[in-house]
Amino acid sequence: MSTISDLRKQICDINQKIISIQTKCSHPEEAVEEHQTMWIRYLDLSRDCYWIDKYCTLCEKSWRENH
Repeated sequence: MSTISDLRKQICDINQKIISIQTKCSHPEEAVEEHQTMWIRYLDLSRDCYWIDKYCTLCEKSWRENH
């Protein structure tokens, strides 16, 4: 049976593999899903925020881009 530290090491190793795969992925346009979001500041409309949440269906990476 593995100890907690052994399990944590395995988790770390797996996370590094996931990061490596996601870094190498080119996130082709046809594999990326987008969802636009807007946040309104009612007291100061000049500071409204817009962003796009993106998700790659190939490598399962998600990220946010300011718009």
